[in-house]
Amino acid sequence: MSEKVEFTTSIEINASAEKIWTIFTDTSKFSQWNPFIKAIWGRFALNEKFYEIGYVANHIYLPFPMTVTTYIPNKEITYEGSLPGFFGHHVYSFQEIERNKTTFSHAASFSGLFVRSSRDHINQDVRRVHAEMNLALKKRAEES
Repeated sequence: MSEKVEFTTSIEINASAEKIWTIFTDTSKFSQWNPFIKAIWGRFALNEKFYEIGYVANHIYLPFPMTVTTYIPNKEITYEGSLPGFFGHHVYSFQEIERNKTTFSHAASFSGLFVRSSRDHINQDVRRVHAEMNLALKKRAEES
């Protein structure tokens, strides 16, 4: 039986949605700031396929083939991908709540046979690294 784990992390960033979007979509610089996604080969564009080197556990990162399913500039990027026994779906939202103040949210959904044995790890460790990514994006956007 397939299991499913879902969670959302979000953070308020003192920057415009456009500025945060520009940082987040510059995939060539992910390794400079992102603790969750160490590298991306390819680009964010609707229906584009790319590879993400994403966090798995204990400083272990693996390549995941991904496809962009939603691409709305300065608003939302959605992508998904799978490996045998594992499916991941990510939604990144950029909601400007006032001038130079944006809520950045990352909803993640994981399913498949692998998830059954990893439920606690995903809910704790993977969620923690997602929150660290939010903080790193906030720092980068507010300092640049």
